[in-house]
Order: sequence, then C-alpha cells, then structure tokens
Amino acid sequence: MSTSKTHRIGRGLFGRTRFAILILLFKRPRQSLYIRELARIVGTGLGAVQRELRHLERIGVVRRMPANRRVYYTANEHSPAYRQLSALIRKLTG
Repeated sequence: MSTSKTHRIGRGLFGRTRFAILILLFKRPRQSLYIRELARIVGTGLGAVQRELRHLERIGVVRRMPANRRVYYTANEHSPAYRQLSALIRKLTG
C-alpha cells in the first residue's frame, strides 16, 4: 500500500488533527511535547489540539504532565492499547 493511501486510512480512522498528534507522540514515545509545539508542528489551531489532547487523555492513550508553566503530553506506555496503537501508527506511517 502506498504512503498516501495509508495516511488516508489513518486520517479516516482518527481525523486529521488526532492522527497527526498520535503520529508525533507514538513515533517518539519518550519525547514529550507541549500544546503550542504540537499545534505548530501539526499546523492546526490551539483549540483543535487541546480538544484532541483532552479526548486522548480521557481515554488513557496520552499522559498529561504539568511542568513549570507548561503542560507536556506524551504517549501513555501503560495504556492497554499502547502496543497495538503504536504498531498501527507505525504501519500507517511507514
């Protein structure tokens, strides 16, 4: 399957912004990013990124970690779905 087809599948399953956030957080699970960083990289407004992060945190896929004056987010390696979601993200992104 071509990369554009697999990206289309990922965007269809998760939505463009959520898929982009999942890619960033699951391809580098030990890296944490703050909201403005994510919004800049994804190319989306802060509101959309905050909404997606709230949802992902609520279902336990993403961890929220306040530090200093920022709130950082990272993939939740303790989530029951972590391994499968990580494998799916790798498969869809190459």
